[in-house]
Amino acid sequence: MQSGQIDENGHLNVIRYLDIQARATTVACGEYGLDLSYPAECGMGLFSVDHHARYLRELRLGDAYRVHVRLLGASVTGLHTMAYMVGIAGGEVVSTLESLLLNVDLETRRVTRLRSDRAERVAAGLRRDSALPWTSATCSSIRLRGRPLIDLPH
Repeated sequence: MQSGQIDENGHLNVIRYLDIQARATTVACGEYGLDLSYPAECGMGLFSVDHHARYLRELRLGDAYRVHVRLLGASVTGLHTMAYMVGIAGGEVVSTLESLLLNVDLETRRVTRLRSDRAERVAAGLRRDSALPWTSATCSSIRLRGRPLIDLPH
């Protein structure tokens, strides 16, 4: 990380945490065909409508990190994701960003169903991520509405 990313307290600025994790979420959505090319290709885009950020440990100048994104849920119109920023030195989660992303028709500006090819890719990612052997602590206020893409075990 660079010195311009550090605030007056000597740790990574909150805006940078959000930027890094939001960008990682965008990159991860590329696996489902929902990346930055999606709007031009399909006339639809993912709109971020709710976030919950948690800061668990600080990152300081020179600290290395990586970000992992997990798909927590998906409906026919949206995705529920969690980005985990992990400090490489200690291997501990330093921050999380939980997001609700809705699929929006860019002409009508209304929430709309994912195209079937994208929905199939999201469903495959959700099956994979729901089989991970660990749970994700969520804020419990972010909820997908509409029919789920797949039924997950409770």
